[in-house]
Amino acid sequence: MSICFIVSTFQRPEVLEACLATLRIQPEPRRIIVADNSADLALLYQNVAVCSHFGAEHVPTFVDNPYDAANWVVESRYITEPWLCFPSDDGLMVAGFSQIMLDVAKGNGLVYCDCIYRQDPLVGSWPAYRLLDAAPMMGRIDKTNFIVRRELFKGFPPHPKGWCDGALIEQLIAQGVKHAKAPGVLVLHQ
Repeated sequence: MSICFIVSTFQRPEVLEACLATLRIQPEPRRIIVADNSADLALLYQNVAVCSHFGAEHVPTFVDNPYDAANWVVESRYITEPWLCFPSDDGLMVAGFSQIMLDVAKGNGLVYCDCIYRQDPLVGSWPAYRLLDAAPMMGRIDKTNFIVRRELFKGFPPHPKGWCDGALIEQLIAQGVKHAKAPGVLVLHQ
């Protein structure tokens, strides 16, 4: 079994570099595709160099919404990996993320994990971090902290408040998709 990581990035090559470093150390086999929403050509070229360094495929998408970018990449690329994960460029995965998630995936179509998440607004000069105790509902899931079977993913649905990741998960659960939660805190997001 393997995962295709589809990473959304927007004009921050230094953040993308940290994300790809954590994905590169995941156990094989895995594929990394970067959906680059950068409008600035200099930053786009920097992202190309970062992707090349980490062996990631670079795909310019030129859209502002990371959910639309992920949808477009899945539709436009021939993805044979059975599992999809959608990290943002400011997401960091623990070294065993993919193996832990795939171990739990047997018999399930959706696997999610807890993560450390920056909750805005900033407190003083330090960001306030909290544990996102993930659950398959809006506001308790983040596109960075779940994997979904490729054949079940028909795209992130639109949502008026932008909670497309939660809307997708609730849609899958309503359709009867089996799901499970992996042990531990496996992601730091933002």
